[in-house]
Amino acid sequence: MITRADAPEDAFGQRLARIESFMEHVATREDVLNLKAWILLRALGAIAGGAMLAIAVVQLFVR
Repeated sequence: MITRADAPEDAFGQRLARIESFMEHVATREDVLNLKAWILLRALGAIAGGAMLAIAVVQLFVR
């Protein structure tokens, strides 16, 4: 005898709710793309800053 609690839809809903509760802290695709953009911009900024610092140091020794 199948009761309402044993119905396949309820079992699926319970499993889905359990999975969703574990996925609260999982990064979304948008989060990963934003992180990649942030890392790329920081790396380019560091390269530009390093180049400007190197040029400034070279100019101190050339003069």
